Amino acid sequence: MSDSGGPHSWGERTTVASALAAEQGEDAAGPFEIGEVVGDTYEIHSVLGAGGMGWVYEARDRWLNRTVALKVARNLPGAPPLLQEAQALAAVSSPSVVTIYQLGRHQGLQYLVMERIYGVSLETNIARRRADREPLTVPESLEIHTHVADGLAAVHAAGIAHWDVKPANVMLAPRDRVVLVDFGIFVPEAAAAAAPLFRGTPAYTAPEMVAGTVQPGQAKLVDVYALGIMAYELLAGEVPFRGATVVDVWNQHLRLLPPDLRKWRPDVPPQLAALVAEMLKKDAGDRPQFIEDVASRLRAILAQRVTPPEQLSVMIVDDDPAMLALLEAVVADAAPEADVRTAGDGEAALHAFRQRPARLLLLDLHLPGMSGIDLCLELRGTGIADRCRIVPVSGTAEQHDLRLLLQLGLTYFIDKGKDLTQRVSAVVRETAKSIALQNNLAR
Repeated sequence: MSDSGGPHSWGERTTVASALAAEQGEDAAGPFEIGEVVGDTYEIHSVLGAGGMGWVYEARDRWLNRTVALKVARNLPGAPPLLQEAQALAAVSSPSVVTIYQLGRHQGLQYLVMERIYGVSLETNIARRRADREPLTVPESLEIHTHVADGLAAVHAAGIAHWDVKPANVMLAPRDRVVLVDFGIFVPEAAAAAAPLFRGTPAYTAPEMVAGTVQPGQAKLVDVYALGIMAYELLAGEVPFRGATVVDVWNQHLRLLPPDLRKWRPDVPPQLAALVAEMLKKDAGDRPQFIEDVASRLRAILAQRVTPPEQLSVMIVDDDPAMLALLEAVVADAAPEADVRTAGDGEAALHAFRQRPARLLLLDLHLPGMSGIDLCLELRGTGIADRCRIVPVSGTAEQHDLRLLLQLGLTYFIDKGKDLTQRVSAVVRETAKSIALQNNLAR
């Protein structure tokens, strides 16, 4: 999930101070100079980001010898002080949320030291994929949103709401880590009703934020709405509400229903389209009330997408070529679509099973070398046959063999004598029916 276009950093953009200064003027460099040591600990290396809310630097902790991100906020009316942001982040523990290290003061300026995230912002990733005409796949989108939902669950559990969930504030880091960053305009749940209006980014603004009607206890539902907008954007390629002016966009949030997601992306599962539609309900009370439930539903949908419908696979193990041919013909007749493999001894069967387990194993007990009993012990003991139905097929099974098979959980035995083909056929059909039922339940 990490980007391969080079080392990027926490924030919406990655540039060095000189490039920022050239594009945005001297103010882009911020209050600290390259090489300056902040708080007798952090040596400033470069500017990672500069925006309306402040600056983020890359710095080196001279005592712990680690690279960090150091944030200095602009003194803006209504903006939460860094102390408040630091306290909020310190209360959150999640791999999907940036980690806070320290709060300090240098030359009269308060600074916040955080984990330095290497990677690329989701915003940048989307732009590149759009330019290459390679939209994110449904599983990719599901993975990203599941991680963000996990991060928001930790944030909400700490009694705060992010209030600026958008692709620019999501980092795609190495080892498939997805990190929610930039808590510059977060709001404590208890203070949401009194928070200034029109915070956040217009394209992701919940209707109640536009109308100024956020109810006590519902600040977290603003994040649910924004995550729904982000999910729509990743899947459809565009946010659902666009306009020539900010006011146009706000009015659409208030009055318009989003276009049908599956109209733009037919491969989106109906359950996912329905979930996104719920998250984008105009009335906050109609949305999923807990982000944990959103994460759980996303995981369930992802599991269905990642696990394709299963096909009946059968392995037949017998040292008699004629018996192998007979059983193979019976299986093919009972389940023409089945994937059938054969082996003439226990060692070959074990090797084949390790490479690709089967769902049904028709096993002769008396084999040269590793016996069928020994093979069962190996398969059950290592766990590689936990999902496999093992059916002994033998003409010379003894009582102690049968007792041992029962201890291994093998309750069905087929004698190679009378009604062999009918009984094998019945087992194959029953197993195929069971797999079909599981596939239907997973849809």
